[in-house]
Amino acid sequence: RDLVEGMHGDMHGDTHSQHHDMFMGCGKLNLDQTKDYIQTNMDMHMRMSFHWTGNPGVDFLLGMIPHHQGGEYVILILS
Repeated sequence: RDLVEGMHGDMHGDTHSQHHDMFMGCGKLNLDQTKDYIQTNMDMHMRMSFHWTGNPGVDFLLGMIPHHQGGEYVILILS
C-alpha cells in the first residue's frame, strides 16, 4: 500500500487534477499527432485509476485492461 501511495499520491484526491498536471514531455508538443498521443495517454491513466478491491488478481485486471486498450489506441494514432 505504501508503494502505491508513493507512486500516485493521495488516491482519495481528485485524480483528474493529478493527471491533468502530469508532465508529458517536451519537444514538438504542438503537432496534432503529439497532442493526440498525449490525450490518449492521459485518458489511459485516468481509466487506470480505480477503486482497489484488495484482491490482487482483480486489481491487476482492473489496471491492465485499460493499459492495453490505451496501447491499442496509441497504435491507431501512430499508424
